[in-house]
Amino acid sequence: MQQTQDIRDRIISDLEASPDHKKGIFSPFEDDCIRKYYPTKGSAPLAKSLGKTRRQISNRASDLGVRLER
Repeated sequence: MQQTQDIRDRIISDLEASPDHKKGIFSPFEDDCIRKYYPTKGSAPLAKSLGKTRRQISNRASDLGVRLER
């Protein structure tokens, strides 16, 4: 659980430094986070960290061609 919190804290820190963060639009930084963390962590931690819904994260991952590792 601590590892998830550490990842969340890093994402939030980087996100706050990103000037183009808006709820309905995915920034290049958010896309990078999805590519990096979605395959192993899924949508829940990213949704919390990025201020999006799980569905938004899953849909964007699909658009980017990123899949969960099983």
